This record gives sequence, C-alpha cells and structure tokens, in this order.
Amino acid sequence: MAEKQIHLYHFEACPYCEKARRTLRLLGLDYESHLVDPKDRSVVRKISGQPLVPVLVDGDTVVNDSTTIIEYLDRQYGNDHHIIPAELSQRGEAYILNRFGEDTWGELTYRAALEVDTDGNDLDDASRKALQEAINREASLLDDFLDGKTYAVGETLSMADIALSAFMSRILEYSDFTVPESFENVWNWYQKMEAEVGSPVAAD
Repeated sequence: MAEKQIHLYHFEACPYCEKARRTLRLLGLDYESHLVDPKDRSVVRKISGQPLVPVLVDGDTVVNDSTTIIEYLDRQYGNDHHIIPAELSQRGEAYILNRFGEDTWGELTYRAALEVDTDGNDLDDASRKALQEAINREASLLDDFLDGKTYAVGETLSMADIALSAFMSRILEYSDFTVPESFENVWNWYQKMEAEVGSPVAAD
C-alpha cells in the first residue's frame, strides 16, 4: 500500500486540530493521522521546530497553526471548493469569524474542557454556573447572526463554519457543558456542519 502524502499530527480533543481535520474532510483529502501524546511532544518539535499542534506534513512541506493549515490546503487543493472566499468582503468576514471562534469560543472551550475559571482555579458551583452563562451569551449572539443563513458566510461552507463548528464540537463532546437547544439557528446550522464535515461516527 502506498504511503499517504499528507500527515496530520494532532490531539483528538483539540479544537484547533479539529479545524484542520474538518478542512481535510471538506476537501476529501486522505491523510495519515498521528495522535500526539500531550505529555510528549518530541515528535512535533522534531518535525516542525515548535511544540504546538496541529502540524500538517504534505510531502516536503510542513505547516503549523490551524489557520495557516487552512490557508495552505485552500491554495493547494481548493480548486473545487474554496474554503476562504474569493470575494473581499466575504473573505474579511470569514477571517473575523475565524478569529471570533479562536479568541472567544477558544477560551470557553478550554475552560469547559479543563473545568477551570478565568484564573485557572477549579470550578465551584458559582463559577460553573457563570461559565455556562458565558457559553449561553456567545451562543445567543451566534444564534442572532445565523438567522436566515445556511452558512456563516456566503452560500458555501467556509473557514468561518469550520472554525465555529470545531470549537462548538469540542465543548459538546469533551465537557459537561452544552449549548441550549433553544438556540435553534445555532443547532440547525451545527447539525448541517456535522453532516458535512463532522467527525465520522465509529461503527459498533
């Protein structure tokens, strides 16, 4: 069997890694998955010269940082589906929403997964309630934004959808927190994202 050209070094629960995985799924690209032990990142350092995941290896090309990976894959393989919109205003909007995902949902995902407050302390009942309320506030804004939309930007799935759905998926799959079902626009959009680029369901 021929060796796969594309290799991805990643953590399963990492939302930034999920951004890369969703991009690969959207583009229909086969790749070799390398799950990295968070306590031993020596292989990542050896390949990329730094410790953070995800890291993509495509032949002789090594790319780290989830957004940079999306940009690379879009340039190299996005002929049939450009993940980064060509139209300038949509492109700007996609980058803004990608940053919103990383900066806002990224913090919430981190705190939810580790069950810590903004100071890194273990959650008590009050801080647990406050974190769920923070998730609800951001979900409410996203629900308003998605009203009447199939995709976050334009008429096709873009980097914005990939980023936002990746972070939401990690909260739902790897924490005890949730996004209330009352946010119908968010859930309708998210279910579409899961159908198109979500993690494959393991067979029984």
